[in-house]
Amino acid sequence: MPRLHTELPRNEPGRYGEYKTAQWLSTLDAPEMHLWFGLNHLEAVGDIDQLVGDPRVGLWVIEVKGHNLGQIAGYSRDKVEYSREGLKPHPAKKAQMEAQRLSAWLKDRPSEARKPWVHSAVWWPNIFREDWVSAFSADQQAVRDAESMLFTDEMDSEEQFVSILKRIAPVNFYGRPTPQSALEQSGSFLSIVDLVDSPSKLIAPVLPNVVKPIPGLRKEEDFSGRRIRLSGKPGTGKTVKLLEYGFHYLEQNKRVLYTCYGKALSSEIRRELSHKVSKTAGGEFLAMDVFQLSKYLVNGIAKRPAGPKPTVKGGDYAQLFRNSTDEIVTAGAVELFDAILIDEAQDFPEYGIELLQKLSGPDTRWVVADGSGQELFPPYKPPPNLVEEMSNGTERKLRRNFRQSPQAYLVYQAFDVFMDKGAHDPARIASHNQLRTWLDQSKGKEKEFIQLGFDFDVDSLGAEIRIDPVRELEHALHENLIKPMGKQAGSVDGMILLPSGKSDKYELTKTCLDKWGIPYLDLIPVENRRQDPKESALRISTVHSARGLTADFVCVLDFDSLCTWDSGGNPRGRQLATIALSRARKQTAVLSAGNSGMYTEALSALVETCQNFFAGNQG
Repeated sequence: MPRLHTELPRNEPGRYGEYKTAQWLSTLDAPEMHLWFGLNHLEAVGDIDQLVGDPRVGLWVIEVKGHNLGQIAGYSRDKVEYSREGLKPHPAKKAQMEAQRLSAWLKDRPSEARKPWVHSAVWWPNIFREDWVSAFSADQQAVRDAESMLFTDEMDSEEQFVSILKRIAPVNFYGRPTPQSALEQSGSFLSIVDLVDSPSKLIAPVLPNVVKPIPGLRKEEDFSGRRIRLSGKPGTGKTVKLLEYGFHYLEQNKRVLYTCYGKALSSEIRRELSHKVSKTAGGEFLAMDVFQLSKYLVNGIAKRPAGPKPTVKGGDYAQLFRNSTDEIVTAGAVELFDAILIDEAQDFPEYGIELLQKLSGPDTRWVVADGSGQELFPPYKPPPNLVEEMSNGTERKLRRNFRQSPQAYLVYQAFDVFMDKGAHDPARIASHNQLRTWLDQSKGKEKEFIQLGFDFDVDSLGAEIRIDPVRELEHALHENLIKPMGKQAGSVDGMILLPSGKSDKYELTKTCLDKWGIPYLDLIPVENRRQDPKESALRISTVHSARGLTADFVCVLDFDSLCTWDSGGNPRGRQLATIALSRARKQTAVLSAGNSGMYTEALSALVETCQNFFAGNQG
């Protein structure tokens, strides 16, 4: 039997063709054949129905169309008209574009091995070739094309399947012929097998299977509206809600794009989508950051001129991005989406919105998630073209906290007051006064916190914040991260947050983890933030890159340095502190490791006040 690298597709509405062909391929007596199905986790590569590798024929991207002849209303070499979905690009074009993108992705991977040629084909498993020829007998192009596509006939035998791939390999459906050297080295794909294997499942998924409502507060979800803004504080489930919109549109056979500015967040979302249904009969769900999106579109341009990549004087990346957008438009490589989802929109760049507007049709829906006051990158406000795009939209405020306990939420809100007031003695007094006011208002109704316009999951205490003053970092990490993770039954994950890779705690942290033999994903190097991680329950990240990410247990290092972060005269310590203190589902531990300053001490005093209150009001 072939080697399966992914799960087989399920027999779901609109995907019977993929299910049927996958079932047949998986039973072949072909131990050297490698199969991937629903491959959608690779950076700047779209959704690939089937990837087939075999030493006899090489590496193939196959687009599967499960339609029967009665469902095809018209045919040309550029487009196919379906009775239900209407006019769509030819599936062979989709296969070719994904083959080009996969080839570009492989070339970017560090490896001395020869990169294989990636072939492409379209497969009609519910149509016989003879019936196709008969139905389109008056169209000689359609008759000729039948010799370059796969049909039900190819499922007669393994020999027949291999034979058709060998026959069509030298001459591509579009573009130039396959080089002879590629045909002679069909086994070279074996060098990249491990590179394209699916990533591990998230230890704790971003999108929970069940979101428990507070009794009496659950309302029927309203997905209507062409422009929707989702706003809320950290921990209110903005990303979760954004993905719920995406899956709703996907169920309607819409083409959905999720995008954001951050590399690590988009990789996390893409990894989760790879383990969920991300494609229906007429739709698909793609996730990539805005820079990957540009690359995805550029790599889909047919016959792109070879040569050095263009540069812009002075490193003006915005202009370079706009140049790529112009190239995409000029080449006719614009792909329209039915729904565009923008996460962390407060930091999304203006040039990114310009590209998204070109990918929008008159009926495209936009759903934007943002958190006011959470801006981390210049110009520290939503781009004006996004504000204008959403000017007639509907705002939906998310108020329910899914992660933090009342203690954690009130502590970091009170600490935000401390930062806002200038982080000196009057600020300390103001933050404690505000915390005591909130605590007094919450007596007898701790589960609701009506005074904050906010509510909590009453079935779970959520994460709490604690301060560890121990000077030795190794001991603090073991007690606050490794030990509690080890006590958890079932899956558990952790995250270590630092202001930057320049922190002296960075190398020491890695040394400790290496000493204990604990695998981890290091997200501090930029090149790692788009990695598809293997099985790992621990991440090291800057706080900037951790926005949108969560973990059961979080350790924050160099908290005082974090609180004084300044970006060219634009202090961001207040925003970074809130992000760092709101990532955990079970516990946030601030490790002073001998560097406890005024910010750690102020936070510790708020934690103590809050804990004393709840301890004295139990029952």
